[in-house]
Amino acid sequence: MRSIIVGIYLFCLIVFTCTESLSLLFTDYEISFRFNPHPDGSSFFHNDLLNVSDPTYLSQKLGHVLFFSLLAFLGYWAWKSLGLVVMVSLAAALSTEVAQLYFSRSGRLLDVGFDLAGMLLFIVLVFFYRFIKRSPQDVEMQW
Repeated sequence: MRSIIVGIYLFCLIVFTCTESLSLLFTDYEISFRFNPHPDGSSFFHNDLLNVSDPTYLSQKLGHVLFFSLLAFLGYWAWKSLGLVVMVSLAAALSTEVAQLYFSRSGRLLDVGFDLAGMLLFIVLVFFYRFIKRSPQDVEMQW
């Protein structure tokens, strides 16, 4: 059952990835797809950090981090394997950004980094939680 929830979450990720306009999706609840069979692959490597002062840009990048943090959480909740979480997150990050190139969106390698930052944030929180949860005897025995 938990894997089904992860699957539904990944399906939503695909819809968000391939829809022509996220703003239309969120404001007018309109999903539209425009397939481009010959995308400009070089745009995948464009660095758009120059827009960092734009609030919309910042909210989009924060969305990448939060969305993939939640994906990592759901994956760990479902599978209890950080290795599997890393593999699924990496595959989802790369495939969604490449898919955006084919659906009239701007897929960026930089966004893969933001996606993976979200996954890493979750992993750091897991390790921090495990460290805090240890009893004092466990810590003393390791020295």
